[in-house]
Amino acid sequence: MTKNDYLQQLDKYLRKLPHQDYQEAMDYFTEYFDEAGPSNEAQVIQELGSPKEAAKDIIHNILDEKSDRDRDHASSKSRLALIWIAILACLLNPFSWALLAVVFTILATGVAMIFIFFMLGIAGAISGIAIFIDGLTYLGSTWAGSLIGIGIGMLFVGFACLLILATSEASKWLGRGTVGLVRWANKKGKRS
Repeated sequence: MTKNDYLQQLDKYLRKLPHQDYQEAMDYFTEYFDEAGPSNEAQVIQELGSPKEAAKDIIHNILDEKSDRDRDHASSKSRLALIWIAILACLLNPFSWALLAVVFTILATGVAMIFIFFMLGIAGAISGIAIFIDGLTYLGSTWAGSLIGIGIGMLFVGFACLLILATSEASKWLGRGTVGLVRWANKKGKRS
């Protein structure tokens, strides 16, 4: 295998990385080969292992780096890149194919449950506001009925806000759990 063959195969495995990470990885390997010189290409290829192994190592390193960076600066764009890299790392690991189906099913179920509870929170808030307004309309006729309506409306809005906050926290937990599960699967696959 020549340097060009190696870089072409590596390109195939790393192409789906975010553009900046892909470019940095390809530049690193190209520079590594260039520094070794044409006479040492075989030795460099032996050091690096197969292109698939090298890609796997690079993806794991990027995943770890982004995960550490993500803990400090939690932005949705970097989280999405982290999840994408975790999926790519999972796909390069043979053990992870079966586990990927399980993870996807758990993730889809979790997202559906979070969405359902979020929508229940929105519906509860809307209902609470409507009951509150309805209670205000009875102020002129019956104080007891009006106060009950206002109180129930405020209770609904309060519980709805708690439900919306809980779904927000649950979505963060689900994202962190997914990344942790992918890391665990990759470590398990390396041992196999």
